[in-house]
Amino acid sequence: MGNRVRLSDVAKRAEVGVGTVSRVLNRSAKVSAITRKKVLDAIAELGYRPNLVARGLAANRTGLIAAIIPEIGYTQHSEIILGMTDVLHANEMNLMIGTCGYLDGGELQVIEAFLDRRPDAIYVTGVRHTEAVRTALERSGIPVVEGGNLTDHPI
Repeated sequence: MGNRVRLSDVAKRAEVGVGTVSRVLNRSAKVSAITRKKVLDAIAELGYRPNLVARGLAANRTGLIAAIIPEIGYTQHSEIILGMTDVLHANEMNLMIGTCGYLDGGELQVIEAFLDRRPDAIYVTGVRHTEAVRTALERSGIPVVEGGNLTDHPI
C-alpha cells in the first residue's frame, strides 16, 4: 500500500494543483487541452489509479449495480446481464453479478454481501422472495428492480 500513487503525486508530476487533477479525472470542461494532456500524461507515466472507495464515499455513489440471478447458464439471464452491462458501461458504471441457485438462503447471502458494498441499485430475478430478503432490500434504501415477473407488491 505504501507504493500507491496518489493524486498529489500526479499533480506534482504535471506541475498543477490537486484540484486540477481532480477536474481532469471528472472530465470538467474547465481545464485547457494543454493542461489536460499534461495531467493525463502524468497519470499514464505514474500508473495512477483512482481510489474509487474514497470517491464513492464523497459522492455517495459507487458506480456499481448488483444483479442477483439464480443461474448463469440460462439464456434469459444471460441476455439480461448482457443488456445491463451494455447500458451500464455506456454510462461508466459496472455490474456485480451474484448467483444464488434456487435456494432462499442463497439469495439472502448474496444480497447481504452486495449491500455491504453499497451498490447504487440492485436487480433481483423474480418476485418471490423470503421475508428476510424483502426486509433487507426495503431497509437498504437502494433502488430495487425485480425482473422476470410482475407483482402487485413490488419491493
